[in-house]
Amino acid sequence: PTLFVYVQNDHASPTTVTVTDTVGTIADPKYGDVVKGATSITVASGGRGMIGPFKAASFKSASGTLVITSSNFATGVFVAGIYF
Repeated sequence: PTLFVYVQNDHASPTTVTVTDTVGTIADPKYGDVVKGATSITVASGGRGMIGPFKAASFKSASGTLVITSSNFATGVFVAGIYF
């Protein structure tokens, strides 16, 4: 399963949305250990954006959820997970 995060910013200020990784290193048979960090996107006022794809196994928390933070979760800032 793959997840994308859609951000819609109808607020007057820009917002930065971050998806926090829970597994910092992935063993890849071709490339060896791959280190990854959190992924973020900054969306201007009136803008839209999408980040991903995220493999659930490397970004979900112990409770099975994604950790998503924003610099401005205010009225008019919408975040949606698209999972397929």
